[in-house]
Amino acid sequence: MKQLLSKLIREDNFLSLAGNLLIALIGVGGFAILARSLPKEAFGQWVLFIAGPRLSK
Repeated sequence: MKQLLSKLIREDNFLSLAGNLLIALIGVGGFAILARSLPKEAFGQWVLFIAGPRLSK
């Protein structure tokens, strides 16, 4: 297991993978904070605001 982990860290694409995972975790965390802190109506408006440009294509 230790050899596998050290081999993974030495890979060329490890930093890219780690960066993508970090950004994904930050996004999920931000989404969770908004879902817990905003009232249902405001959170629904935010979701529609964010999804609006993607839905119109």
